[in-house]
Amino acid sequence: MNIPRVMRLARQAMAKSTARCPGHRVGAVIAVGSRYVTGWAQYRRWTVMSTVQTLHAEVHALRRLQLKRYTHAHRISSTELLKDAVVAVYREAAGKPALARPCQGCLGHLKEAGIGWIAYSVPDDRQYAVEAI
Repeated sequence: MNIPRVMRLARQAMAKSTARCPGHRVGAVIAVGSRYVTGWAQYRRWTVMSTVQTLHAEVHALRRLQLKRYTHAHRISSTELLKDAVVAVYREAAGKPALARPCQGCLGHLKEAGIGWIAYSVPDDRQYAVEAI
């Protein structure tokens, strides 16, 4: 896993977020080994009732994961593929990395999908932390 590279990709995804407040812009990418698979930013959408709903970046990236096509290209099972996958989540506040640990709901979705690792930005000199799910 090339975590610094994956975190850079998550930061690029964060830049595409449609959240109004800069501190709430979050980007997430999914990578397997050193290969980028998919990514997305947290976004807002208007519902029929004119209320704003947000979809967390981690869940959106997971939804976009086209696992069937990616697995077919590499001829390995989806479970085997995802146990080595890392989801990188990045958030920035005042131009510096901020804590972006996935919430319990997102962790549940990632665990259910079989993702093996998470990396997320932290507000100290390390700039990111890595955990097994």
